[in-house]
Amino acid sequence: MYNFKAFRDIINQNRKRVVDYIGETFINRENGRAKPVTGPGICFFCGAASPATREHVLPRWAFDKDPRRWFSTTINGQRQSYEKNTVPCCQQCNNEVLNEMEKAVNTILTGRDIKTDPLTDREMEAVIAWLELIDYKFQVISTTRRFVAHKDHGFIEYLNDFPISVLDPAFDYSPNKVLQVLRAGLRRMGVKSKAKRLNSLVVFKTHNASFYFFHNINDFIFLEMPHKGVALFYYYQQEFESPEAARDAAMEKIKADY
Repeated sequence: MYNFKAFRDIINQNRKRVVDYIGETFINRENGRAKPVTGPGICFFCGAASPATREHVLPRWAFDKDPRRWFSTTINGQRQSYEKNTVPCCQQCNNEVLNEMEKAVNTILTGRDIKTDPLTDREMEAVIAWLELIDYKFQVISTTRRFVAHKDHGFIEYLNDFPISVLDPAFDYSPNKVLQVLRAGLRRMGVKSKAKRLNSLVVFKTHNASFYFFHNINDFIFLEMPHKGVALFYYYQQEFESPEAARDAAMEKIKADY
């Protein structure tokens, strides 16, 4: 099983640097306008300057390397391709840390009948760590990407240069709240043990033919991967007394969204 210590150390040692950079570069404004983004940027995991690679928000194996897979943001309704949604990342974080984590989770979920061979607690912890990483990457995307235009209403001059996350009602339109949630996501990834979070993860066997995904930042994620025969539902904050209680709550969310 992959050892997540290297990943946790990178996150814990560099999270202040990363959040400070995001706040100064993408959240803070001058004279009511967004600051122009200058310079080569940083790796959003370790903070290294001039990142040479890009990390997919969802690894390509999760959506079966299908370039037609896409999602739309709830803020501006714009379609986003999983294939093209990436965050800047240095080579060490990408190749030596994140890639090894994703390979480990891919191995856990491949060629397995979840019904007859359920995940062990240690495997559940690995999947949880991976899903928390996905949430963080979506936070980075929504915090560093400008609103620009709405799918139905077109260009909106007043809003065009705001980060998408600042316009999310879940954040009370507050830049400070956006950064607070970002810090919380990084702290969550830096926690050594996920043992107390096991009841927040629901693992389903699925026979559906179609890939499906929905996600609320800092709230929950649902990821259905038919090529793996598995669907995952995870609550990022909410805790449950039993796996059955979590499953019932997850099913309510799934029924509402499907």
